[in-house]
Amino acid sequence: MMTANLSELELHEGWWESDPDRLRARFSFPMFWATGNASTAVLYVELAPGRGNGRHTDTPEEILLVLNGEVEVEVGGETAVAGPGTLVLVPSMIPHRFSNVGETTARIVGFFSSNTVIAE
Repeated sequence: MMTANLSELELHEGWWESDPDRLRARFSFPMFWATGNASTAVLYVELAPGRGNGRHTDTPEEILLVLNGEVEVEVGGETAVAGPGTLVLVPSMIPHRFSNVGETTARIVGFFSSNTVIAE
């Protein structure tokens, strides 16, 4: 059985060169092709208040689950604020982004329909 404890993950820091102060996140892929997943991948993201990621596309469909915080999510030009327990569907290759608009660290899990994720 494969397990991953989100509170024990080694997080990597990533940023967008266009705005490295605001577009910055800590993340990990605890499950994907390299961990033996046959057809899915999982992304875990932490965003400090005021931080987010840049608009991008991903090759597979993604479902975002907000665990903590208030997250502004934009998918294909539509924007909404998502709180704890909210699921957001991001279709394959649709431009999207998310940012922490709350006052605490936002924690988000992304579930992908493929074990390989290519983001542009």
